[in-house]
Amino acid sequence: MLEKLVLYLTGTIHQGTGDLLQALAYYENLLNDPSEIGLLATINTAIIFRGSDHRDDRRADFLLQTVERACSETKNALVKAAFCCVRGTERGELIKSKYVNPEANEMISDKPWIIGNFSLRGCKWHSSCSISRSCLWS
Repeated sequence: MLEKLVLYLTGTIHQGTGDLLQALAYYENLLNDPSEIGLLATINTAIIFRGSDHRDDRRADFLLQTVERACSETKNALVKAAFCCVRGTERGELIKSKYVNPEANEMISDKPWIIGNFSLRGCKWHSSCSISRSCLWS
């Protein structure tokens, strides 16, 4: 478990500093891992493939499909929220969805959470803002 965590955190550091090829190399070691760390590595890989010079929308969508069930069934609400945020975008654009995951909505409505390189907080300024509340599961 510690080895997986070190791989994930090293990949996250490279992703955060813009060294995306190196981040992908670390995450690749965790892509087929069913643990929460493996799920997060797969989500981060999809983020890189959706919004960088290494853009590959098909691969990003495929990766998200491979972890969708595990993310929806995990008891870890932060993993669920991370997946919802990434899945709630398509090719970098927010999907306007009427579906809401009540568990994720309740979790992030009044507390800040750090997931990967993102800070999530229910929007206090716009009642119609839904980026932190959109999810395709319901």
